[in-house]
Amino acid sequence: MKKEELRKAWLAAAVTTVAVISAIFIYAAVVEIIGRAAYFKAPVSGAAAAAVKYALYFLGTGSVFSLKFIRPAMEARRGTAAEALSALVKEAAVTAAICEVPAFAGFVLFFLTGGRWDFYLLASFSTVMQLFFFPRYPVWEEKLRAEYGLDG
Repeated sequence: MKKEELRKAWLAAAVTTVAVISAIFIYAAVVEIIGRAAYFKAPVSGAAAAAVKYALYFLGTGSVFSLKFIRPAMEARRGTAAEALSALVKEAAVTAAICEVPAFAGFVLFFLTGGRWDFYLLASFSTVMQLFFFPRYPVWEEKLRAEYGLDG
């Protein structure tokens, strides 16, 4: 496998991850615009709002902790270097999507309960997880070099 192929695949994974991360900023802009609008009133309040809040917090944080089980299953060794590279790209995309779940849960929570700071807490958690799991080129290079060899 050539380094150029690795770089192209990594770039595709990095761009995909950045696109998913950018959705958090779009959510924040929408939350600010809608939150400041005089006509916005949250449809859920009281005990129902607390139940929704806990359910969405659990969904958001639980999805990220599920990565502990999902990522090892995706890292199974593939037959060829091309298959391994394709698996790394898919793993990066799936990981980015799962890390996005807390921000989306906070977005939904905002629209249901009006909890702007709940959104920001979950969005911050999502952003930190996105940065933690961001695909790193040296790690990919080392994996492929160790298992398949890598041509300059």
